[in-house]
Amino acid sequence: MIYRPIFLFDFVIKNKIEKIIYYYIIYNFIMEVSLFSTLLCRFMVGGVILSGSTYLANFCNPLLAGILVTIPLELVSLFYIKEDKLYAYARSILIMSIATVIPVLYFNIIHPFRLMSYNDEIISSFLIWLIIGISLFYFMPQKMYFYKD
Repeated sequence: MIYRPIFLFDFVIKNKIEKIIYYYIIYNFIMEVSLFSTLLCRFMVGGVILSGSTYLANFCNPLLAGILVTIPLELVSLFYIKEDKLYAYARSILIMSIATVIPVLYFNIIHPFRLMSYNDEIISSFLIWLIIGISLFYFMPQKMYFYKD
């Protein structure tokens, strides 16, 4: 015997097609609620990490902020990835984490010279990161990103 939950108005529906449509609607509603709660949980974790690191950088020790912001975001996201895509995702994180070093070095090199405004330095660092990310995506072998056993 298959267990099926009894929903509101279940006793009123007599037609099989209406029941199928009814269960389809209920199933989609439950999936949307599940998706929303999953996204909300991820958003909360990311928001706590980001706001915590900015608070630590502004009012406490910037080193603690750097530790907080660099470790968990990638590692926490591994919990939400399907198992068959986990290795390729982890490898992509590794590649992009290494690629993130270049814009950070660029920022640390140009910042003491005051060649640009503070915002322009940050924006140019983001642009360098974007160029490196796009070039890695297009020039890295596809087997690096689409790993299969």
